[in-house]
Amino acid sequence: DMSTTGAKMVIYYHNQESDTSLLDFEMPINSLCSYYSRFDHNNYRDASPDFKQEVLNHDTAMGKYKIFTQGLGGVWTKVRLPYIKNFYKGHHIALHNALLVVKDYQTDTTLQPPTLLTIIKRDSVGNISNLIDYDEGAGYYGGTYNKTNRTYSFRITRHLQQVMMGITKNYDLFIMVNNPVVNELLPNRVMLNGTKPALPVPASDRVQLQITYTRLD
Repeated sequence: DMSTTGAKMVIYYHNQESDTSLLDFEMPINSLCSYYSRFDHNNYRDASPDFKQEVLNHDTAMGKYKIFTQGLGGVWTKVRLPYIKNFYKGHHIALHNALLVVKDYQTDTTLQPPTLLTIIKRDSVGNISNLIDYDEGAGYYGGTYNKTNRTYSFRITRHLQQVMMGITKNYDLFIMVNNPVVNELLPNRVMLNGTKPALPVPASDRVQLQITYTRLD
């Protein structure tokens, strides 16, 4: 811990004016300094075969069975909704509620899942930002782990409304443990059911986008 009194960083050196004497310079490290973190997951050598196939070998089709999200420099889960406008094509609707629900694949609680996940969007040049629903607060937005049914739910109603109205582009969304927008770091990881999980996982436990709306015509 570099903030303690017993920790410091010192550079020892020589210069032309003092060829024999060893000089030193103590780096000023305090609360005003910038910090950064670097995490190494050992190239996922000990990861599960499913993870290696899906993430390291870029077999994205495996995402229909299970998906992975990990904090501290780990992996994100990409969510695409390319056909979101098709379900109301040719009609006018009022969107009341939109919940993106994902369920924990594992029932073993030896490694606790994250208490909170977040979802962000990334534009075509790589800029990331929170969804507009995030500004409504955690009670509305969600993302908290439900221990009873092992799910995370995100309310993305306002975001989808803006996408449908053409106010916001339909950028890729990312589910992650850490929120880089607010510099929030958590060490946990979680495996989630995909869009078409294999038995014995029931189809009802798949990734779901639950939309409540009214047709106006």
